[in-house]
Formats: sequence, C-alpha cells, structure tokens
Amino acid sequence: MLIADLHERIRLQVLTTVRSRQITQRALAGLVGIQQAHISNFLRGRRGLSIEAMDAILKVLGLDVTSLMEMPEQTSSPKENSAMQESVPLVEHGAAMKPKLVKNEILGELKFATVLLRRLKADFPETRSSWIRFISIRADATLSEPMHPRVSNGSVLLIDRHHYSLAGHQKHEPNLYLIRKEQALMIRWPEMQGDNLCLRPDSSEYPLDFICIDRKHPLTSCIVGRVVHISTEY
Repeated sequence: MLIADLHERIRLQVLTTVRSRQITQRALAGLVGIQQAHISNFLRGRRGLSIEAMDAILKVLGLDVTSLMEMPEQTSSPKENSAMQESVPLVEHGAAMKPKLVKNEILGELKFATVLLRRLKADFPETRSSWIRFISIRADATLSEPMHPRVSNGSVLLIDRHHYSLAGHQKHEPNLYLIRKEQALMIRWPEMQGDNLCLRPDSSEYPLDFICIDRKHPLTSCIVGRVVHISTEY
C-alpha cells in the first residue's frame, strides 16, 4: 500500500468515526497532539498528516495498517459508510453482566466501526456463547473519577464481554477491564496476585482494591469484559 493510499484510508476512517460521534475532532486532536484546525483540514482533504501523526491516530482508534488494508477502497457514500458500522447496545450499568438484555435495559444503540469490532479476538467464546458479545455503557462520576483523565464523566465505554481471562491482548502492556465487585462496577487495570485479583486505578487519590478469587468467586463472575474503546466528548 502506498503512503497516499494509507493517508486516504485513515482520513475516511476518521470521518466515519467522527460522524458516528465516537469521538470529536477536538478530542482526537488533543489525543494526537495537533491543532483541531489541522484535523479539520485533514478531514476536508486540504492538508496532510505526518507519519507520526498518522501512527498516533491509528493508536487512538485502535487500528493498524492491516485493518486499513482490509477496508473497502471506496467508503464515502452513505450506504458504504453504513456497511462499515455495526450497532452496539448502550445498556444500564445493572445489565452489564447479564447474558441477554431485555428492552427496558437498553438505553439506545451506538454505531462502531466494523473494522474495529471484527479485528478483536475472543478468549473462549464458547463459555459465553449465549452472551451478547459487545455492549457499551456510559461512565458516571463513580466510574470515571478513579480513572481520570483517561475516562471522563459521560465517556462511552465499548466492552468486549468475550474477552475476560486477563490474557494479554497487547503484549507487554496492561489491559483495561470493566469489573464487577459485588453489586458495583469499576474500571481498573487488573492483575492476579496470588489468590487475589488486584485492581489498580489511574488516580493516586484512589487506593488499590482486591477481590479474592476462589471456586465460589471465579474470574468469570467478576470480569465483565475488556474495555476496547473509550469515546469522550469535550
């Protein structure tokens, strides 16, 4: 793939992501470290991006070059943009660990890029084969404050509930999970320490938390799933 082709596919993917309200131009510019006007001109085809900026955008969107190569060459029409997206239910917090969802637990549906969802690998899908795999929830202050500034009040979290074994999705990097402790949900960096699941927040103002893992309380009973995408509007 030529650099020009890669550049255009990134532009189209960012357009799809922004139009589906998964992230704003302002938020993307802040995460990438360039001016919002630069992003705006890039999306209009008036300005290019450096290799470093393209790499940063791919990281923010959770994509890689292989994913882009699998995208259709033409994605600008409404019909094709729709085909590149899949609906994921936005659910109440209390429904996060329910295999099936009832109508009154679904607050709406959000669109996420198909290329993002299909590149994700499940742990042991047969164990949760009856579960709706992807759900999204909106973070409130209780969920977001321990993980500030990574997660803000109102952020939308995309959760892969078929990824729950703590197996490394990204080598040499921790993975963020949605955890249930008793009746409360929390977003944490988990790791096993002996028989305890250690839950680490981002904010130093919040302490480490622990869950004792045993036969009555296995990992699958407290791990909702891996956080695979965070959408934040400023």
